Amino acid sequence: MREKSDLERAIGASPPALQFSHPKFLVARWERNFGREAALELCRWNNLPAEIFLRTNTLKVTSGELERAAPDATRVESHPLLFRAGQVPFLWLAQGLAYVQDPSTLIAPELLDPQPGERVLDACAAPGGKTSYLAQLMGNEGEIVACDVSKKRLTKMEENLGRLGVANVQSRQHDWLAGSMPDQLESFDRILVDAPCSNTGVIRRRVDVRWRLSAEDFTGMPRKQWHILKSVVPLLKKGGTLVYSTCSLEPEENEQLLARISAELPELEFVESRQSLPFRDGMDGAFAAKFVRR
Repeated sequence: MREKSDLERAIGASPPALQFSHPKFLVARWERNFGREAALELCRWNNLPAEIFLRTNTLKVTSGELERAAPDATRVESHPLLFRAGQVPFLWLAQGLAYVQDPSTLIAPELLDPQPGERVLDACAAPGGKTSYLAQLMGNEGEIVACDVSKKRLTKMEENLGRLGVANVQSRQHDWLAGSMPDQLESFDRILVDAPCSNTGVIRRRVDVRWRLSAEDFTGMPRKQWHILKSVVPLLKKGGTLVYSTCSLEPEENEQLLARISAELPELEFVESRQSLPFRDGMDGAFAAKFVRR
């Protein structure tokens, strides 16, 4: 305690990697991609406790009803379905009235814009946050096929969907990297590929990420994402919509992969992309790109 002021001054004068407890290569990468000030702000953001956001499950309740039931929960101005909560109301979760979900995770489902009665593929679905929101956007009408490589994660997803009252989802265990197509899968009106990624947009929620990553991940991960994308494109109807998304901040997994899609998959026409950046938007990092099959 006697040395506290001296220690704080020493830390303040230290290199950013030491000052904010991040790997040197990651800080250097963000300085190149976003500039020094944005990189430092991102490091600060990653060390903050994550806020708790709750999405209203309109399959069971309205936002107005939730607001009246929990006056200590405050609405998020930027989205009509979201609330901030200092403490998660247990009954909301147990009864499936709400789902804990950061605003950034709503970008991809809303960009996909599934309609009631359509057939939708959620290629990398578990644990089901985006899947349940797709069902909500569809009013529980139509069909969602939700795939994941992990049986354990699919079981967790099925528990979540059951609690939320989702009735139009069938789950399928499948590894898109295996090179084979799932049996009995017909064409889809819309496909969401929420691809496995480096998770650099959600480091404040995934405390292991900063020390788990290596520089090689930013070449290996895009190869997996590209393989998954190529595997699902034949399942998309002509005129159908595909959304590719990540919770990564890295250009190799986002803009550069988007450019490769445009160059090597001419049947897909790029429509638009959206991105959230923690230091700019005050929410977790996410990227989503929308394509239509010619």
